[in-house]
Amino acid sequence: MGKAKQFCAGIYVRKFVDSYYILGLTKNDSTVTQLPGGTDENAPWENKDETFRRELPEETGFLPTAGYEEVFSQPRNPTHTQYFYSMSEARDTWADQKGPLEVGGERMRVESDGDTLHVCWFEIEDFLVRIHLNHKTGCIKGLAHLASRDDGLWEHLYEIAKDPAFGELFEELSKVR
Repeated sequence: MGKAKQFCAGIYVRKFVDSYYILGLTKNDSTVTQLPGGTDENAPWENKDETFRRELPEETGFLPTAGYEEVFSQPRNPTHTQYFYSMSEARDTWADQKGPLEVGGERMRVESDGDTLHVCWFEIEDFLVRIHLNHKTGCIKGLAHLASRDDGLWEHLYEIAKDPAFGELFEELSKVR
C-alpha cells in the first residue's frame, strides 16, 4: 500500500421535479456531508483523472460519462493534493442491480477499512451547511462552474446565496455571471 498523493472528488447536481440536488455521502453515523471520491493510495501509478474515474463509481455507482472537468485543486500538505471535478453527466451503473438512486433514497456501502458510506441526493443548502470543511471550497467552486452553464441551477444557487451564511457561494456565483 502506498501513501496517497491525491484525493479526487466529484460534484454532480441533478434536477428532480422542481429542485436541484447534489450527490454526496456521509460516513458511518456522522451528519457531516462529503463529496464522493477517493485517493490513489492503492493505485499510486494513476494520474488524477484515472483516480477520479475509478473512485467515484466505486463509492456511488455513478460513472462520469461526459462533461467532467477539474475545477479546483488545493494542497493538503506538501505531498498530497485534493482535486475537485464538476460533472454534467454520469451514468448510474448500479441502477440495474439496486434500482435508481432517487431523492429520499440511500445506498450503503461498506469500505475495506470498515467505514460505512451512506450515499444519497442532498438538498444543496443542507449539504453546504453540513459539508466537511476540507471539501467546502472545492464544492462551491464546482457548483458555480456548473451554474455558469445552467440558468435554472444558477437561479437556485443564487436564492441560497442570498443568506449571508453562504457568502462564499455568492462570491463564486458573482464571478460566473
